[in-house]
Amino acid sequence: MNKQHLFLFLSSFTATVGLAQGLRAPEAGGITAEQRQVLRHLELVSLDDGLGNALPTLRVTGVDLSVTNGTGATASADGTGNLIVGYLDAGQVLTGSHNVILGQGNDAKSYGGLVAGQDNSIEAPFASVLGGAGNRATGPHAVVVGGLSNLASGDRSVVGGGYANTASGEEAVVVGGRESVASGQLSLAGGGMRTTASGDYSTAVGGQDTEATGTYATVAGGYNGTASGGYATVLGGDSGLASGYGSLVAGGVDGQANDTYASAKGGHGSIASGYNSATNGGYQGESRGDYSSVGGGNGNLASGYASAAFGGRNQTASGQYSSCSGGNGTTASGTYDWAAGGLSSDD
Repeated sequence: MNKQHLFLFLSSFTATVGLAQGLRAPEAGGITAEQRQVLRHLELVSLDDGLGNALPTLRVTGVDLSVTNGTGATASADGTGNLIVGYLDAGQVLTGSHNVILGQGNDAKSYGGLVAGQDNSIEAPFASVLGGAGNRATGPHAVVVGGLSNLASGDRSVVGGGYANTASGEEAVVVGGRESVASGQLSLAGGGMRTTASGDYSTAVGGQDTEATGTYATVAGGYNGTASGGYATVLGGDSGLASGYGSLVAGGVDGQANDTYASAKGGHGSIASGYNSATNGGYQGESRGDYSSVGGGNGNLASGYASAAFGGRNQTASGQYSSCSGGNGTTASGTYDWAAGGLSSDD
């Protein structure tokens, strides 16, 4: 098609549109002044496709291109005013307006969005799906970047890839992974499998079947870990629980930090249940007293205020400021008492 053929085609097209819109009748020469003004901004050119082939291209120069539904408001939807690149498929739903629609089989049910990829859907004002397949953006201003079968339902939420992830909290984010959920406000779930960030401002990244339910809580890696206290943290390990405010469980199996600022690190069945207490390693040790500590050993208990039990087996430091170190079944029950192996403060 040369420029003269393009001119004749557009003359016919714009004349039809112009008459339908009530523009002035054609002047001598077959087209109106308005149509001549439109044609001055159109040009048929040939562009190289990068392989040496010429592609006929209609170029619009020197003006903006506005596509509207004619209602006078961008925030309106009647199924028109969309920019569609490609063909429509059977069953495709386009009830929205002012959307950019790319790809195949994508639905646009609201206004002001963009949808690309395959079998995706935008269903709320200003929502977008940028790629992938089977994804839905149902919250206002929500975005799904890619992946498969993801859902961004929270206002201004984002899912950045992965499979079957859900960002349902306001401004929540899920980045990659599988079957992860960010339901708290401004929460983040990333990577791993079935990670859940349900507390406001919480984070659950990596690992499997982990959950951050407390406000500002964090779970990173590991299996079946839960950070339920405010500002609580679980790092790796298996079945750790940080329920105290600002508590920490790091590694190990079945570790628990149940009081404010308590910490359980490593070991198996380590419990820190006193305020600012710490249990480090060992098997089934518990720091129960405030500011108490247990380090290693088997079945040790530090229940006194600022007491300590290290190594050995079945030791109990129940007195204030008491300590047990090594041995089997040793006890320090008085204030400032100590027991070390076969020796004690009573000897």
